[in-house]
Amino acid sequence: MIAGCGFAYAQVKIGLDKTKDSLIVTLKDSLTLEQDKNKQLNDDRNKLIASHQIQITQIAKELAEFKGRFEEQVKKSEEYKQMLLDRDPRQQEVLAEIKGFLQELNVKALTVQTRNQGIDNATSNDTGHILRKK
Repeated sequence: MIAGCGFAYAQVKIGLDKTKDSLIVTLKDSLTLEQDKNKQLNDDRNKLIASHQIQITQIAKELAEFKGRFEEQVKKSEEYKQMLLDRDPRQQEVLAEIKGFLQELNVKALTVQTRNQGIDNATSNDTGHILRKK
């Protein structure tokens, strides 16, 4: 009977060991499958991120191009508006030059007028160098 119990115990122990071994193999296989899935998911995620980064770069480039075009159009629109209001930038420069010339001319005319008035006074009083006679 003791031998029978020992045999039964040995058989149960062998069965438990086989079950443990089978469970360990199953868990290792499951772990390997999960690691493969994880690796595949990481690869897919990295591809997706790279794709999105390329798209973002392209969109940013297009946006910068559109912004430049928009700013250029706004500038042209402002120039046309100024032209329609008779304020062409080139015309403003010419008018400023003319204004400066006229101011210089007025200063010279005032100087000549003052000198002529002095000559007229000297002629009427018979003093100084008389340049004109009436």
